[in-house]
Amino acid sequence: MLVSEVFGSSVIDELVIPTLEHAHAQLLQPGATVVPKVASARAYLAGGLELESNLLVDRTAGFTISPFNDFATSKMGLDVSHVPHDVLSDDFEIFRFDLTQPSIPAGKRVIDVVAVRSGRCFGLVQWLRIDLIDELVYENRPSPGTPINGWGQILYIATPC
Repeated sequence: MLVSEVFGSSVIDELVIPTLEHAHAQLLQPGATVVPKVASARAYLAGGLELESNLLVDRTAGFTISPFNDFATSKMGLDVSHVPHDVLSDDFEIFRFDLTQPSIPAGKRVIDVVAVRSGRCFGLVQWLRIDLIDELVYENRPSPGTPINGWGQILYIATPC
């Protein structure tokens, strides 16, 4: 049996894939129980004037300072549950890894996401989902009133076109 907790907010950081592949190759018998059995990243499109105004600048004291936005990060780890924003799409899965398999191959796919609410899309909010055993799941999807913990979400800020 393998029980691990080598996951960060972006799911595949902290060398999770090589760690689990090594465990399968060197430590486990075929068919061994692996907990968690699945790890995935989920997301939705996010927007809203309050979110945008907290992350980008426009004018202050009569000066236009929006060129400084070019230096803003495009990936920000934070607890989005405590940042007012609009959810503009249904939840969708970005990727999913079956951790019970001895090898976790790289892949590439296109995801079509449809906005279900009007508004300016400012970015993508991504979170972690871990399927432990059977129906036992941990998921840190943003939700108002959620206590702050070690696994926040990630906000990927959209690049203006």
